[in-house]
Amino acid sequence: MQKRGQVTIFIIVGIVILVVFGMLFFFRGELLKSDFQSELAKLKIPDQLKPAKSYIDDCIEDSVLVAARNLGSKGGYSNVPKDNIPRSVVNPFSNSLEIGNSDVAFWYYKSTNNIDKEQIPFIEDMEEDISKHLNENFLYCLKGLDFYVEELFEISQANYVDSEINIEDTHIEVIVNSPTDLRIGEVGMYFEKHLVDVEVNLGKLYKLALEIYEKEKEKKFLEEYTIDMMVVYDEIPYSNTDFECNRKVWQKSEVEKDFKNIVQNNMYGIRLKNSEYYSTRNDNDYFEVDVSGNGVTSNFEYMSSWPFFMEVNPSKGNLMTGDPITQENSDISKYLNMFFCMNNYHFVYDVKYPVLIGLSDDKGFSFQFANMVVIDKNTPRKYEGEIISYDDAGILGEEFCENKINTIDVEVVDASNYNNLNNVDISYSCMGSSCYIGRTSPSGLVNKFPICINGEIHADKQGYFSVSELLSSDVDSKTSLLLEPYYELNVDFRVVDLRNGEIRNLENGEDAIFQFENMDNGYVTSVVSGVDEIMLVAGDYFVTSYLMKELDDPIEIKGQTYTECVDAPRASLLGILGFKKEECFETKTEDSELENYLAGGSAFEFRLDHTGLKSSDELVLYVVEDDEPSNYNEMFDIFNNIEKNALNQNFRYPELR
Repeated sequence: MQKRGQVTIFIIVGIVILVVFGMLFFFRGELLKSDFQSELAKLKIPDQLKPAKSYIDDCIEDSVLVAARNLGSKGGYSNVPKDNIPRSVVNPFSNSLEIGNSDVAFWYYKSTNNIDKEQIPFIEDMEEDISKHLNENFLYCLKGLDFYVEELFEISQANYVDSEINIEDTHIEVIVNSPTDLRIGEVGMYFEKHLVDVEVNLGKLYKLALEIYEKEKEKKFLEEYTIDMMVVYDEIPYSNTDFECNRKVWQKSEVEKDFKNIVQNNMYGIRLKNSEYYSTRNDNDYFEVDVSGNGVTSNFEYMSSWPFFMEVNPSKGNLMTGDPITQENSDISKYLNMFFCMNNYHFVYDVKYPVLIGLSDDKGFSFQFANMVVIDKNTPRKYEGEIISYDDAGILGEEFCENKINTIDVEVVDASNYNNLNNVDISYSCMGSSCYIGRTSPSGLVNKFPICINGEIHADKQGYFSVSELLSSDVDSKTSLLLEPYYELNVDFRVVDLRNGEIRNLENGEDAIFQFENMDNGYVTSVVSGVDEIMLVAGDYFVTSYLMKELDDPIEIKGQTYTECVDAPRASLLGILGFKKEECFETKTEDSELENYLAGGSAFEFRLDHTGLKSSDELVLYVVEDDEPSNYNEMFDIFNNIEKNALNQNFRYPELR
């Protein structure tokens, strides 16, 4: 019992000592601040010396302001910390937002390994950066004192400088330890150090930025705004049930383009409470963030040219459709779901994009930082489903990338001419961890890889279809990768009547849909009438086409109960390994009328080689026309004919021109 009491006394004494030292440290800082202002107020400079001394002080102030503006423009860093994985095709976000020739640090972002990262600068680090800038530029700046020497000033300046910086809310206190002796005639004064109080709101705007960051961290208001956009805007298919049959198919690339424009337009409306904002914005309380910005102009910005990541489930290649709907009549289910006459869909989105948050005062000084907005399976930032911790799941994490041991010789070849490819980004992944290895030269890439059995090597280059192959890196080895170039072709849609072989253009009320699935490398893309271009790579394709038309006399459909199921990736190690789980949504529908119908279609294999793609500018796509149904049975006949229509003597394969 006595020993336990002694231990308790030691703990209490230790706490008291810590509190005392903390108070001493605080009051020491306050005393230093008081000393600075007191010493500055006492400083009396003879009028004869003021021109030269003012030049020195102005030189210090200008240098500090340059450093402060640089910090403000880069998120509080003079130089944004270096990312372990360079910005590239495999790491488009990196740890900063690239704007022109400058970078703005992300205060929050997800790394390429999908790990949450924070890089918020401490105010002490900012003070050190300003001090370093001032030390490097002070003596050079003072070369301007030569003018005053010509005006009969005697100036003796030390050849060293050591500055101390203290950032306050509305000003920066600067002490420059660089002894200077100024004289003119009989008047002289020795300055052991120079004291300058620089008026700038760096501290104030930095603290306000921290408030915004903490509010976003707590409330996820940027993510909540994003989810609202997904729900409100028709351009972003989210979750809905309707009975329109015309064109309920989306191209993921177009949805992403619309998504980016919607985010760009809405970000301009967000502002801080009581802050100034551009008069062109609507004064809507919905966009007000509960952080006071009195006397400050706030700006939230996303540009559609900035990086944007969007993954959607369910989707296949570039085509977005709803998952199957189950019902009692399996034939009706099969027909309605395949051709969008019954539109019940629920899409699950993963989204990442940067937001630039800017603050400026009435004197034009600004502070900005970047933050990554993350939507994880339709929820803000983190998916709250089943989670297996990294340690329990055995995910390798960042240490994996730091232990590169064995040497791999990588060669990447252009599949169209078998020439070696330069500037291809090479990365390597194993059990959810991904490492950037490097970029190829004309002779390839020889570099060390971390050890993994049955890992995957990835090759990425702009203008080429990315490729991944299995690679075990447990021994030194050599590997070759073949990259297929993209070919952009104009598209011309034609309709072929299977009954007589007549060819015509698409008419009003008709839509054609073509999906291309490359059987060699898994590349999938689709094109819908109204779209003028398609991107293809060489290879053997399985092509499916459909012709949709408006009905003269609508067909009635009885209401039923449907269950829609979405295959969503698991938020765990299983999800990383490709396992999915089924999420189902029950929907009751009323009686409706079918106003559009499947008028034809076909399924066939088709080869595109490099020679044909290189020499062609246009791809003519022939969609086959069957007959107009008047009842269910005739609808099913047209549907069932799709698989055999390619055998019809009037069928036409696509043509390159």
